[in-house]
Amino acid sequence: MTLTAHDIIEGKRPRLRDLIEVDLSLPQATLTKDSTVRDAMRIISNENRGGVVVVDDARAVVGILSERDIVRNIFSTGADVLNWMVDRVMTRVVYTVDEDTNCQTTLTEMIDKRFRNLPVCNADGKLVACVEILQVTHAKLAELTESNRKLMDLLALLKNTQITVGPNVCSATIKAMFQTDGVECVIVRENGKTLGFITKDEFLRALQRVSGAHAS
Repeated sequence: MTLTAHDIIEGKRPRLRDLIEVDLSLPQATLTKDSTVRDAMRIISNENRGGVVVVDDARAVVGILSERDIVRNIFSTGADVLNWMVDRVMTRVVYTVDEDTNCQTTLTEMIDKRFRNLPVCNADGKLVACVEILQVTHAKLAELTESNRKLMDLLALLKNTQITVGPNVCSATIKAMFQTDGVECVIVRENGKTLGFITKDEFLRALQRVSGAHAS
């Protein structure tokens, strides 16, 4: 695998794994197929959530029940819906993401598909959390704020000690740039838009990550 400037920038982005570690209560908001819609409403109300994930005994996702699903069924059928098993009203085809997915990709998917809740699974396909769009939005805003602050600080300090490259420039080229006297930062730009920046330390950490992955 050839490491590029784009790969290094992407490696700096926060992952859902980081967001989940902050909120340890997330995996608790689940039900099984034989739970009732009333049970789902209790979780939604008590935990102020937009929906509940339905899992099997192995914690694999088998459905999701949103607040909108419940309201729509009550409107069409009546309050008896609250006594139904969630299996009757849940959405069975569920879009999930891996816990290593970055927050930017997740936010884009949630906006494009109009999801308010998104189950997050580990490599074994087991549910580890259900994130809400506000959580992912906050994480992305925090990333942008911190990234912009660092970039402005670097530009103010470095002046002529940075070089601009495209996203597909390989690591060998970037390494050669850092070996040039005075170069402390590589700015990654495409079509006039700044995608991010890479410092010497970040470049070395990215190389170590790739080397470690190959070794394993």
